[in-house]
Amino acid sequence: MSIVPLRVLHFYKSAFPYAMGGVEQVIHQLARGASAYGVSSDVLSLDPRRGGATVSMDGYNVHRVKRNFEIASTGFSIAAFKRFSELSASADLIHYHYPWPFMDLVHLQCFATSRLW
Repeated sequence: MSIVPLRVLHFYKSAFPYAMGGVEQVIHQLARGASAYGVSSDVLSLDPRRGGATVSMDGYNVHRVKRNFEIASTGFSIAAFKRFSELSASADLIHYHYPWPFMDLVHLQCFATSRLW
């Protein structure tokens, strides 16, 4: 009997090392620490400069999509919908890091039509 590793997707507007805030540090510590126990972690975040990059660091992957615009410190990304759908399809657990209203919109759009809802 083989054990399949748990796959976790973290979703937040920014990610370490591109942003150094408290939530970004928590996500980094969770993903890095979990990798020592065989947990596979992906982090999905927005990038104000460019998108499409995936970077491996400290035992997990950071996926960045282009941030198209920002209103009241809330980043929005058209590409986030597709990338979230792709990454969440293989995730066992999705960890939403609040507060970020756009994340709610992505969740509702991606799961409203799926059978998981």
